[in-house]
Amino acid sequence: MNKLIDTIHDRATLLAHVEGILEQCRYDTHLVDGTTTTLAAAIAPNGHVLAVGMSATVFPDMFDAAAGVQYAIADAKTKARQALFETVTYQMRSERVQTAGE
Repeated sequence: MNKLIDTIHDRATLLAHVEGILEQCRYDTHLVDGTTTTLAAAIAPNGHVLAVGMSATVFPDMFDAAAGVQYAIADAKTKARQALFETVTYQMRSERVQTAGE
């Protein structure tokens, strides 16, 4: 099995790796009944929920369901990107420590 430290050598490769995973994510959305709150779950290809995004408006007369979905997905994607960076860099660091100890 390839280790991340063997395939990611710089910031550009790290960004490409994270963006590649994000491109494969799906987003399940849900409008909370009786509210203007829309939730979106960013789900990785392996089924792991990376993040949950949210959008809402305090003015019910201005509520636009399609815009709510769009904003909730954008929020979930931003949070998923951060979660992936944290996970990937943690894994890379762990691999580095393990390799140094061998």
